[in-house]
Amino acid sequence: MSLHRSLFLAFAFSSLTAACAVDSTTDDLAGTTAEDGALDDGKADLSGVYTYYAVQPDLRKCAAPMCGGHFVSRVNLGTTKCNDGVYRASCYVADVDLSGLGLSESDLGKVTEMEGTFNQRLLLKGTIHSKWYGSVKVGVFKATEAWLGGTDSTPDGVFVKIHDNGVRCIAAPCATTTEKKLNSSRTANIAGVDYSYSGASEREIESLGDLMFTDGVIIAGDRYTVNENGRTAKGRTATQYWTRVVPAAAN
Repeated sequence: MSLHRSLFLAFAFSSLTAACAVDSTTDDLAGTTAEDGALDDGKADLSGVYTYYAVQPDLRKCAAPMCGGHFVSRVNLGTTKCNDGVYRASCYVADVDLSGLGLSESDLGKVTEMEGTFNQRLLLKGTIHSKWYGSVKVGVFKATEAWLGGTDSTPDGVFVKIHDNGVRCIAAPCATTTEKKLNSSRTANIAGVDYSYSGASEREIESLGDLMFTDGVIIAGDRYTVNENGRTAKGRTATQYWTRVVPAAAN
C-alpha cells in the first residue's frame, strides 16, 4: 500500500469514527455570492471547478427535438443560463455531446447509461450551445468531463471538489484536504470527510485514496466540526461522491 493511500485511509476512516462526536456548524461555503457562477463559458477557469452541471433525462411526451433530450442545471446555483440567454432553474438540451470526453467504448457506455438516471448520479463539466434541427433552434450540451456517482444516495448539501493539499500535522485534527466549491471561487481546508451519509462501503472509500492526489473527488454534503484532542477543525459530510471517468489516453 502506498504512503499516499495509507494517509488517505487514516483520514477517511478517522472521519467515520469521529462522526458520532461532531457538532454541526454554519457552512462557510453554503449560499451564493456575486462571484458564484461568474464563469459560465469556462474561460479563465484556473481553479478547474466551473461549468459543472447535473444531468437528468427528459421524460416529457412530445416530438423530438423539443422533447426526449435532457435537462441540465449548474450545481450549487439556483439558475442556469440556457442557449437562448434566459436563466432558468434548468435548461432543456436536445442532445448531450460526449465526443469530447475521449473515453473508451466501455466507459462511454457507462456514461450513456447514467444519462438515464435521476438523483444527480451524472455530473458533466462542459458548456451549453445552440444547434439547428431544420427550422428549430435548440440547446445542446458539449461535455469535457464526466463524473459518476458512487452510490444510490440522493445528494444533499454543497457540491465541492476535494484534493489532498500536502499539509501534515503532528496531532489531529489536521486540515489535510482542500475543498473547492463547484461553480464558485470559494475554498476551505478541512480535516475530515464523513462518508457514512452516502452509504459508501469501506472498500469504496479505500478506492478513492489515489484520486485525492490526481483528479480529486467530488462530494456533496454539509459542514460539521471535528472535535479531537481538545481541538476543533472543519469537516464535511458526504451524502454522495463522484469520481471522474478518465479519458482512454490517460489510462
